[in-house]
Amino acid sequence: MRHLIGLGLTALLAGCSLVEETKRSFDRSFRPSFISSFVTSCVKSSSGKVDEATCRCIAMDLVDHLSAPDLLNQEKVLSRINETSLDRCRRPALS
Repeated sequence: MRHLIGLGLTALLAGCSLVEETKRSFDRSFRPSFISSFVTSCVKSSSGKVDEATCRCIAMDLVDHLSAPDLLNQEKVLSRINETSLDRCRRPALS
């Protein structure tokens, strides 16, 4: 009986490990796609008011601080942009 419980726990732990690795793999593949899509959309929607480097900085800040599910949540993305990313990535105007 103890042997079966031990096997069950081992299988459960292996399953949890597989789930975590799948999640990490998804995050690794999702993030570059998110950055590319975000930068393109950011530059296009700003009508030239925000340059690509600033949009890329914002995208990098987002993927560094939000999980993949959070990156799909527009409220969380906009909140992060407004609270932190925009100020951090804005370039001072040239005089």
